[in-house]
Amino acid sequence: MIRQKVGPWILTAALMLVPGVSAAAKAPGQPGSKAQASKSQTLRPALYQNDLHKRIQSAYDATPPSDAKEELAALEPLMQEARAAKAIDPNDFANLSLIYALALYHNERVKDASDTIAEALTVYERAGFGDTAQLSDLLKNQAVYLNASGRPDAAIEMQKRALEVISRRGGADGQQAGSILASMAFAYTKTGRLQDALKTYERAMARMTAENGMAGSYSGHLGNYAGQLSYVGDYDRAVEMSQRSLEVALKNLPENNRAVRWAYSKLGDQLSDLGRNTEAEIYSRKALELAVAHTGKVSSESGAFGYNLSRVLHRMGRTEEAEALALNALEVVKQKPPVNTPDTIGIVWMELGDLAFERGDLEQAEARFRQGLLAIEPLGNRGVVTRFAIHTRLSSLLLVQGRLDAALETLGPALPYYRKEYPLHAKARLDAEMLEALILSRQGQAEKAFDLARPLGEAMRERLLSAQLTVRERAELAEVYRNNFARFADIALSAGQLGIAFDAVQLAGFSENAVNAHMIARRASLPNPRTQALFADLEATQALIFRLERERAFALGKSDEVVAEVQTQLDHARQSLVSLNAALDLEVPEFKDLMQPSPMPLEIARARLRSNEALLMPVSVDDQLITMVLTPKGLIYDIAPISRSGVRTYVENLRLSLKSGETGGAFDEVAALGLGQAIFTDRNMRALKGIEDVAILGAGPVMRVPFALLLTRSGGATPAYAIKRFGFSVKPALLMRPAPGALSSGFAGIGAPVLGPEAPTVDLPATQALFRGGKVDADLIRLLPSLPMARFELQRLQTALNEPNNLLIIGDEANESRVKAAALDRYGIVAFATHGLLGGDLKSLSEPALVLTPPEKATADDDGLLTASEVAGLKLNAQWVILSACNSGAEREAGAGVYSGLAQGFIQAGGRNLLVSLWPVRDDVAEHLSVETVRFHKRGLSKPQALRRAMLNLMRNPRVDSASQPVIWAPFSLISQ
Repeated sequence: MIRQKVGPWILTAALMLVPGVSAAAKAPGQPGSKAQASKSQTLRPALYQNDLHKRIQSAYDATPPSDAKEELAALEPLMQEARAAKAIDPNDFANLSLIYALALYHNERVKDASDTIAEALTVYERAGFGDTAQLSDLLKNQAVYLNASGRPDAAIEMQKRALEVISRRGGADGQQAGSILASMAFAYTKTGRLQDALKTYERAMARMTAENGMAGSYSGHLGNYAGQLSYVGDYDRAVEMSQRSLEVALKNLPENNRAVRWAYSKLGDQLSDLGRNTEAEIYSRKALELAVAHTGKVSSESGAFGYNLSRVLHRMGRTEEAEALALNALEVVKQKPPVNTPDTIGIVWMELGDLAFERGDLEQAEARFRQGLLAIEPLGNRGVVTRFAIHTRLSSLLLVQGRLDAALETLGPALPYYRKEYPLHAKARLDAEMLEALILSRQGQAEKAFDLARPLGEAMRERLLSAQLTVRERAELAEVYRNNFARFADIALSAGQLGIAFDAVQLAGFSENAVNAHMIARRASLPNPRTQALFADLEATQALIFRLERERAFALGKSDEVVAEVQTQLDHARQSLVSLNAALDLEVPEFKDLMQPSPMPLEIARARLRSNEALLMPVSVDDQLITMVLTPKGLIYDIAPISRSGVRTYVENLRLSLKSGETGGAFDEVAALGLGQAIFTDRNMRALKGIEDVAILGAGPVMRVPFALLLTRSGGATPAYAIKRFGFSVKPALLMRPAPGALSSGFAGIGAPVLGPEAPTVDLPATQALFRGGKVDADLIRLLPSLPMARFELQRLQTALNEPNNLLIIGDEANESRVKAAALDRYGIVAFATHGLLGGDLKSLSEPALVLTPPEKATADDDGLLTASEVAGLKLNAQWVILSACNSGAEREAGAGVYSGLAQGFIQAGGRNLLVSLWPVRDDVAEHLSVETVRFHKRGLSKPQALRRAMLNLMRNPRVDSASQPVIWAPFSLISQ
């Protein structure tokens, strides 16, 4: 190939691969090298020495301008002169044609590029040179242009010719052969031949490295390979390949190289697919910034990257921002369609359809999906992957509309393709086949539907519960499978398979909290303290690796020294993980199987319930909300005809009204009643007769609001909040093995950090406006207001508990160093009273954190923020962890695990029961609820009833301003193992 100009690239790993021109710098034996020149001198010594040859050689050797128009303008006169020359060395003409065609391609003149290479091939082959590296390069580049012009089958034939040339020259196992195979694999993908693509990619990547000027090509092909791995469900390897793609690009190429920005974007896509959206946003936004800087706001790259970023923001729940970005991307793509991916516009229409579908605008969603299909209809098999993805989305929408026959007919063409090209566990195939089964179930064919769905459910279960997965890998895979486990539960219920449905709902609700809860419980079953300690170190190291990977993302754009330091720590942590795994293998050979989590069987779960206790399991599917109720008497379920988008609308309206309630806005009783009556149906309420404590285990958007504030009926003198009838807790998982039995006693209170001026209420948005986008340091953290009641809250908790063993870390002492050094595992109750921040609240904060007293000068170990991953490294043995802070249990990312964030860290650290806040809490209210909850529990009430009593008392307290409003009395949720 020619020069480091652009590498193969990808629009979206989930939908469509997109090629670019792979151009390697010259190396010995490649075109333009001394070896090739020597042959040319033997043939035409006089021609080789002329001025035209020297100028062509100079142009070939030069670094091309970064501006595509400037690049073409510089080469145009030289190409005209070469074509007009009466005699020209075929090697010179080939070299000039290669760089001139590349310039044409960069200016989106693909046909002209292909015609230029065709002309050069004619000249070169007429000269009778035979099998040379230069002939191979011409064939390879022509394949790229054929691909870009919509002729992938012709491109594959051209690549095969190039591979034959390379093989006859003895290079079948070399880098050039690898590059040809990778391009061939890409062409297979473009025509939907995914199995052929995967096999060819595996052959290609075994031959390629970044050496000999192949860094751009290697980086691009790694990213394309990652997309293929994602297609077939190998998500972790996909992320690994994308990370390697970016590392190769950053190490070997300048930042203005196209391969660099595409590598950023590809990694963002892969991380977003696994729910790691905070990191994904960093990489996707970086790619867009580079595209705008180097290609302008209206370019095919800016359009593609704008779409990619909108997709990430959509998955984070920032739907308005995502839709605005996607609409802008649509207009850009209309003006500048990517030459390689004519189905790009269909992909953007599909994203816009998804956004309309989620907010419940079914008419607009259907129109957008159909626009996408119209846009790619002329493309034939070049748009097959995108076409069938839209078919699946549209089929789900038709199901929600009740148009079952149309839904099945729309889905029909996609099914044979998915069954041929995708493995059973791949998400695209699962989405289509499980949807088919769900539609059949709605048509009354329950047994047929279950027979179709069962192998899909078993495939997901086997992979999710594999003993080979780490905590993070399992949580990420759970995110991929969540919706289809919910569908499987629905189908199983319709077929009368209650036990299988109960199992599937647990798996649909799987999250990092669930995984951590299982791990902690099973750690206790290890044979001795040494192996328990080894396993605790293993968990801590896994959490450290996750934190360092996030820090590496935030290190982008900083000094090379910062990036290198984070990378060194990451490499060391990975080596430690290997050593810990090896040590555990020696100590307990069966430990991986022992650690494998599993859902609790229905009858065991039923037998463990107390007489006044029930398990409530709500789960949303495409067109309805199912709520299962397990009591000591058995399992029943009921259905509410509310689509997933309808549930999401209720939830978002409730959350918005709670946010406005902080400033006196009205509570949305319509949403509270609609959602409440969908869950607490008449049938379910009859099953709950005599029940006092309700544990909740569910999945989907319904889990983003506390059930305490839902209304169970309309009318009456006072609102019928569910808290008036039941005490609630949230279960991250049902544990087959008991958690550790011996708990510590005593109380540790931490908080009331020394910050800014005291304020009666927390005004985080106003404070954040001062330093959002800046670097987090001690001075900026001090801009947060102090919490005057936090000290008294902790002191009152200490008094109320009357424990013989007490620890207070408050004021100046409430800093990271002191907290990390404290022996917190000696205390049965650990309380934090401070600010809580969500990941993204500050530019450099990638995960939730508790605010502590900042030091005079921040360090890596003490910057005033105790992050979730640092929390996970604490050692606790607490029955209660009280997080009396703003947003300590809230989730930022749509689809994230139940009550994610800080709760995950404290569960992993060893907290058994967590009292967490789901929105900013007035410090006088936090003090009342936390103290009263613990006090009532010490008097003998169950934990859910203790929190319920505290809420009811606060609701009726005339001394607390606006106490009757849910925003005041309902911020806390109990997470209980």
